[in-house]
Amino acid sequence: MHTFKVLGSVGVATLFAAYGCSVTVTDTGTTSGTGGTGGGSTSTVVGPGPTSTAAGSMSSSSSGMPMPDESTGCADAVELAAGMNSMSGVKYLAAKAVLAVAEDKDYFKFTAKKGDWINLATDGGGNGDTAIIDPVITLFSADGLTQFAEVDDSFPRVDTNSNFDFRVPADGTYCVEVQEFSTWKNVEPKKGDDTLAYALVVVPYDADNLKVLKGRELDKEPNNEVAAAQLMSNLGSSKAGEAFSYLFGALEPKTDKDLFKLTTPEGTMGLGMNFAPSGVSGNGSTGNIGLVSVWNADHSKLIAQLDYNEATAQLSGGGEYGMSSVPVLQNTTYLFETERKAGTEVGSNDFYSFFAFTQDTLNPQEANDMGNGTAAGAEVLAAMESASDPKVQNRFLGGSMPAMDTDFWKFEATAGEKIIVACSSRRAGSGVNGFAVTLLDSASLVLQTEVEKTTADLAWSDSDTASMKSVLAKTGTYYVKLSGAGAVANGATSMHYLCGVATIAP
Repeated sequence: MHTFKVLGSVGVATLFAAYGCSVTVTDTGTTSGTGGTGGGSTSTVVGPGPTSTAAGSMSSSSSGMPMPDESTGCADAVELAAGMNSMSGVKYLAAKAVLAVAEDKDYFKFTAKKGDWINLATDGGGNGDTAIIDPVITLFSADGLTQFAEVDDSFPRVDTNSNFDFRVPADGTYCVEVQEFSTWKNVEPKKGDDTLAYALVVVPYDADNLKVLKGRELDKEPNNEVAAAQLMSNLGSSKAGEAFSYLFGALEPKTDKDLFKLTTPEGTMGLGMNFAPSGVSGNGSTGNIGLVSVWNADHSKLIAQLDYNEATAQLSGGGEYGMSSVPVLQNTTYLFETERKAGTEVGSNDFYSFFAFTQDTLNPQEANDMGNGTAAGAEVLAAMESASDPKVQNRFLGGSMPAMDTDFWKFEATAGEKIIVACSSRRAGSGVNGFAVTLLDSASLVLQTEVEKTTADLAWSDSDTASMKSVLAKTGTYYVKLSGAGAVANGATSMHYLCGVATIAP
């Protein structure tokens, strides 16, 4: 279950970029806590996008792995040992270790060849329990002087384990540093004791492994024409309407395009995609590839589009950047396309890594688009108590924002409560231009307003990364006014939006 997160009982620390739409995968647990929290109580509110054991499935059973002696740096890094998962037949390199003392760091090494694809993951902590371990992976050159990538958690986030895909830039040995989040972020208390055990696992995406790894699609040329679009395998789900697949590859030459094809399963209502951030503070790609688009089956209608160059823009509290809740039809074929944006330079190791998924539900949608254009016709936002914090009341909404449309929604709040709002439209892949969110009180007084930016989430909370602060309520009725300024130039036809509104009692 992908989650819209609220941290702590006294305020909001994190809001995610996509807000609403439960998509549950029954073989995983609910995420509690967020990447970058390092501790503290959490309350969780349902949000869009799936989590699955996919991001953690590279971590195999740690039985039989060596428990290495403590290393102090890349110079004495422990070599990862080869192994194979007896159930799946997946080959891997791995070792077990313990972050036994505060500020402990462990170092490992492995060799690989230029162009190899690998997955790096930790296996420990489990289900986001910040009372256990929250490991962070940093990938270096053999001497530790050049950093290639650094990841806390995964994209999409499943739990506190770290996980990312990487294309090897050159033949040689690579050094991996593992540390606890509290050490990495220098927050107190620093964690370290014998319970902080984990395994580091490196899985090569070679031909043999890709045969048995469901739901992982490595770019296979030629796939730049509709007739040659690469069929996406389904990672699988126990629920109708859900399909998941990891897409990764490179655009070579510069003019290359990659097309992947998916037929939505029965029960599908929406689709989305999460982007892994690039660069040395992300998955290590030296370039943000460019435009990622969703088209109809014959490539004649652009449905949704995002610019991957904005994937490293400020995200709310570690949230994911990507499409969300794009309304689509069930049993229908769609194309995912990746291409370089005009003017984008080619880097030394450009690659992309996306998580594509279908959704079996959408946020509660507007029921009267013709009548909700004023406060008098505002639609009621139904509240539901957070399962993990009775002080938090959550409300989710969604709808369509055609040219110059205005939608009003209303809810009740009590004096002393904090009102938090998080919305996404253009940032969720839609074609809405100038999506604006305004909060008003019962006297139609504007309390706060903001126009969505393409480079940052629209999230009102007490978090340091919030775009605006939360609002302190008085007892009465409040209105959320949503409006647009037309369509963006790319011609994307999906004009959807989604929001989450929460009140937090003192």
